[in-house]
Amino acid sequence: MQNRFKQLLEEKNLTANRFAALIKVNASAMSHILNGHRKPGFDVLGKIAQAFPDVNLNWLISGEGPAYNQMADEKPNQDLPLPQFVNTTNSSKKRIKRIILFFEDGSFEDYVN
Repeated sequence: MQNRFKQLLEEKNLTANRFAALIKVNASAMSHILNGHRKPGFDVLGKIAQAFPDVNLNWLISGEGPAYNQMADEKPNQDLPLPQFVNTTNSSKKRIKRIILFFEDGSFEDYVN
């Protein structure tokens, strides 16, 4: 697991301290993980999922599957029509600019009009 953490930091071009700051954990805890002295707990894995939804946690933990979720390589479908909402106020001149859908698995889809 420690090699996958190191690979992730290298691919994201992050130092251990910067990665720890981004996921909001103590730098010494990250150092222990990277040195193989400790495995990350559920709290650390949850913070990684929040900060980096493109990272496949199954790969990070077990080495199985791709390193990144499929969404990481896909661009939002620009041809997908945005939903039309019934507007009962005077804001009918407003247009939707962007919609972001967040899923329970930590992935997301971003639609820009």
